Amino acid sequence: MPVEENQKLVRALDDLFRLSALQADWKDLEEDAVVESLASVLVKTLNADFVYMSIATLQVVVELVYGPNGRLPPPFVPTVRNSLLAAITDGGKIVSPVSGNKVTVHATPIGNHGEATVIVASDRPDFPTEVETLLQRMAASQAMLELRRREETAPNAYLARLIAASSDFIGIVNLQGRPLFVNHAGLEHVGLADLREASELHIADFLALGDRDQLRYGVWHRILSDGRWTGVLRLLHTKSKDTRPFLFDFYRLDLPPAGPVAIGVVGKEVARTSKTLTDSKEGGSSEVTDERDEAAARVQTLSERERQVLVRLADGQAHKEIAHELGISVRTVEVHRSRMLRRLGVKTVAEAIKLAVLAGLKE
Repeated sequence: MPVEENQKLVRALDDLFRLSALQADWKDLEEDAVVESLASVLVKTLNADFVYMSIATLQVVVELVYGPNGRLPPPFVPTVRNSLLAAITDGGKIVSPVSGNKVTVHATPIGNHGEATVIVASDRPDFPTEVETLLQRMAASQAMLELRRREETAPNAYLARLIAASSDFIGIVNLQGRPLFVNHAGLEHVGLADLREASELHIADFLALGDRDQLRYGVWHRILSDGRWTGVLRLLHTKSKDTRPFLFDFYRLDLPPAGPVAIGVVGKEVARTSKTLTDSKEGGSSEVTDERDEAAARVQTLSERERQVLVRLADGQAHKEIAHELGISVRTVEVHRSRMLRRLGVKTVAEAIKLAVLAGLKE
């Protein structure tokens, strides 16, 4: 192999390696910085007049032009874009808006992302060579893989932001009830500074004394066996010792084929104590009073038996337990439950329990 040809091959392999290693540097970069990084490498690698790149994801749209002296100002981008559109009808050749030279442009789509593309312009007569075409495809492939990775992780990132911003108690505990994660609002609700403090306790320790046995010896078994429990428990602020009723949803988290691995906990404050509600009625928030009055009006539409079923559902009792306690069949409990939801104008038991608490039927 001639020396010159061998040098070209070595240089091409080195360029390919540089492109393949880019993703390792993109992990902590925003999309704009990722695109600029890739355009910069292409300009240097291909000795290009300029590189135009455009991508669009669910989160961001990036369009930029990069030349030998760096990234061009954003107002310059539409000029380049219009010039590139003209190249379609002019055999891929235009007068470069960057250097003023006659250049050949070569475009490579980035995966299936619609208008996402990378376009390289060069004033060399033999542009693009086979190696340069390969390098451009390699760059587009790297961009596609990075976009795909970000789209796959985007829901997790969104969920993390949602949890962080929530005012509800949100946590994950192990199967023994020890906290593995509690969001910031959850820690504030129970008066703890950080997860380290929380991890030294049992989830039952976050509750009022009268509710702890209910969780440990009744609710916990239901969660592990049935996979879910919904009901009202009083959350305890460990510093002030105040308690407030929360509507809790406990979910068993299963990971096939291992099976149950943890318990998810979501708690929403549904009402203040009776004293606070009374104070609100006498001179407090009209919004709270209106909400309470509306809930009471809805609950009044229920029959006595439907109210009995609602109270027991709020206690977290299963249909079978309610049937035994009231001396009726499970099927009759289900009928009362369906009628109760319809009369209250709600779709879920959790919504019905919230109304019960607001109406003072269950604290």
